[in-house]
Amino acid sequence: AEEFSEKLSLDKMLIIPTFAAPHKDTGAYASALDRLNMCRLTFYEPLFDVLDIEIRRDGKSYTVDTLEQLKAAFPDDEFFLFMGEDMFLSLERWYKYERILELSKPVAACRFEDRSALEKMKEYAANRLGLAENEYFISDIEPVEVSSTKIRNCFKNGTVPEGLDERVLHYIKERGLYSDEHR
Repeated sequence: AEEFSEKLSLDKMLIIPTFAAPHKDTGAYASALDRLNMCRLTFYEPLFDVLDIEIRRDGKSYTVDTLEQLKAAFPDDEFFLFMGEDMFLSLERWYKYERILELSKPVAACRFEDRSALEKMKEYAANRLGLAENEYFISDIEPVEVSSTKIRNCFKNGTVPEGLDERVLHYIKERGLYSDEHR
């Protein structure tokens, strides 16, 4: 997130955990409040603002609704929407994706060491989304191979995920998250 911020000369980066993602099973391993707290523990530097607007909204969280809310609050600001290659390559299937593209500039990066997706994402942006080169940003930053699934699997297997902030690790253990007893 910091590297993205530097490359794009951002004043602020908003971290917005969902209440319930429309594309995911609602059987979460951590409550929305727990995920909000873990984001606050991770993104504590002044560059970041962790917002609870999707959690306060309750129910399924649609990106377009969040962007509409942010644009209404900050009409003069430019918004970038950060995502991994998997989400970017499915953008045309998102709810009201055309409006999302009007409200924000998508920013995507590879999630894994295999960088072959860089060209694939550029082709997708041009051919499927109809975006000009200045209407999106594909980054070649070094990927951090982490995902919520990977973290949950580590805890399930009794191992500690690499790169997890110590404060978040302590929070997870203290709350008993991602354990069989917590489900």
